[in-house]
Amino acid sequence: MSKKNFLLILVLYTITPTYENANAQANLFVTTERSKKSCKTCVPFADSIYLADSTLYVASDTKLRSFPYKEILNISVSLNDSIGDSIIPKSLSMCRIEKIPYLQDLSAVETTAEEVVTDSSKVGFADFVENAKFDNTVNISYRSDSVIVTGLTDSISAKIDKNYVTITSKEKNVKYVLSGETTDGGFKLYGDNRFCITLNGANITSRRGSAINIQNKKRGYIVLTDNTVNRLNDAEKYNTPNGEDEKAAFFSEGQLCFSGKGQLHINAHKKSALASDEYIHISDGVINLYTSKNKCKTLNVKENLIIGGGFIQVRADGDAGKAISSDSLFNMTGGELVAIATGDAIFDADEADYSSAACIKTNISANFLGGKVNLMATGTGGKGINVGKVLEKDNNITIDGATINVLTLGRRIPTFKDLSEDKGLPSSSPKGIKAGYNLIIKSGFVKVNTLGGDGAEAIEAKNNFIMQDGTIMSYGVDDGINAVNAEISGGKIFVASSSNDGIDINGGMFINGGELYCVASNYMQGGIENDGKTFGYNNGTLVAIGDNNSSPWSSKGKGCSVMAYLKHPAKYVAIKDSEGNDVIIVNSTEIMQRQCLLIASQLLKEGETYSIYSSMEAEGGTENWGIITNVSLIDPTKDYEFQFNERAITLGSIK
Repeated sequence: MSKKNFLLILVLYTITPTYENANAQANLFVTTERSKKSCKTCVPFADSIYLADSTLYVASDTKLRSFPYKEILNISVSLNDSIGDSIIPKSLSMCRIEKIPYLQDLSAVETTAEEVVTDSSKVGFADFVENAKFDNTVNISYRSDSVIVTGLTDSISAKIDKNYVTITSKEKNVKYVLSGETTDGGFKLYGDNRFCITLNGANITSRRGSAINIQNKKRGYIVLTDNTVNRLNDAEKYNTPNGEDEKAAFFSEGQLCFSGKGQLHINAHKKSALASDEYIHISDGVINLYTSKNKCKTLNVKENLIIGGGFIQVRADGDAGKAISSDSLFNMTGGELVAIATGDAIFDADEADYSSAACIKTNISANFLGGKVNLMATGTGGKGINVGKVLEKDNNITIDGATINVLTLGRRIPTFKDLSEDKGLPSSSPKGIKAGYNLIIKSGFVKVNTLGGDGAEAIEAKNNFIMQDGTIMSYGVDDGINAVNAEISGGKIFVASSSNDGIDINGGMFINGGELYCVASNYMQGGIENDGKTFGYNNGTLVAIGDNNSSPWSSKGKGCSVMAYLKHPAKYVAIKDSEGNDVIIVNSTEIMQRQCLLIASQLLKEGETYSIYSSMEAEGGTENWGIITNVSLIDPTKDYEFQFNERAITLGSIK
């Protein structure tokens, strides 16, 4: 078996769950080859999975199973709602994935509301129900076989057909309070003025179309009454009047602004659970949305999606489905979001290309300025965050203060790269985060794991990757980070790849600060690579480990770096000054027989003489981002002695 075939491939066979049993137990299957026979072992869903010493270890409950790495053919997961830890070398365990939550019981969820804008001159003032006044109240109370409507006036009329209520209002500032339960009813509103709908324990299932249908292009305030549970279900077939639009179980022609401490659960049989032809602003509430149709858009907005508070859980189980889809912007400043997309990519004959599933898909830009985000895409070609078309200048992702956790489990489609991209044929690869233009990280915490096998890339920016501060922990089967250009001035980056480069920059790269630890564990791949283009190092700490690396240019930076091809496999590498004092000691992971180590640090000085020592063992020590302090190497071997006659030094070569 070739070395390439030894690579661990995670293949996901998704069992599409129903809405009711989304918490079913998942199992992990390890298929091995023994005596030329295929043997499949079922493991109850693992708490921990890691690779070490050529052995895959799977821990479940109190049992620990081991599988020889070279005998593994593939791993499959029958997955419903969550995944355990990453399959990565144990030495990279700092990048291990957290479980992506998918909650069936939301009763214990506590939310933080967005701060109300009280200055009428500020953007967003009109979106808060606290700043609006409603003079009239219409109560709609559903019963099993009837509905009671009160509060009508000469300018507010109602048409009632069984449990289907249609309100036509010419009145301004009207509040509609919906309560009670119906298994064959709905609410529809016509009007030209802003309004408020209060959901006060409403449970509505429609057999004709949307459960709530707002044919009003003005702003609507949706208030979820505290301590209430509200449920909406649409029909499998819509009877939509000519000239009208009806896209979701809860649909509005105008803006929707959500608030309140209640719960709203929407289970859609068609392609969207919640949709607006304008924008949606969520400032509070517990909102749970689900769809399962192919090409579905569970939360679908034509303009912007704004999340300032609350808890939002969104799931799309259809092939090429989007949990969240915005034709314009995505803007999040607070709250908590869980988005899951389980479908596979499918070929679109009209576009002559693949359409993939995504947790968040926006056509222009996405801003994560606060809050907590958990995303999981499990199918072939699945994306966590997918923003904009390629190389359109507005298609940026900005992260400033948010906490983001992304997991993808799918593989590339078609499976083998030489059958598609290299021949100009369509393909779709999994991406944790994909920016059509720039990815800008100003602060916050980002963890991305793409585990599914061939082509699974963690982070991609089609133009510039810009890191000013914050933390990134990124693991990909393919590149950990890929961009055309990169500028890093601060923050911390841990990046690893099991079959390609840790960081792969196709153009210029400048490191002006921050801490970087980059690992590539496959043959002929680099911890950091920029195809021989401009590479400047000025400040910060850079550790890159691979079979090969790109080296900074002496003429393009003011800091010193050394790239050394180690003479012996090593877990620890120390650079000592001319007096034998430790200057910097790094964890070199010992993941391959040939190791190329690149170290750049402001501790290294031009004109000074240093030595490089390597060892397989060490005593004591504290590790921080690949740098080890207070440690003693055991029986170290001296690999090189050198002087910084220029700022960038290369020692040894590929053998």
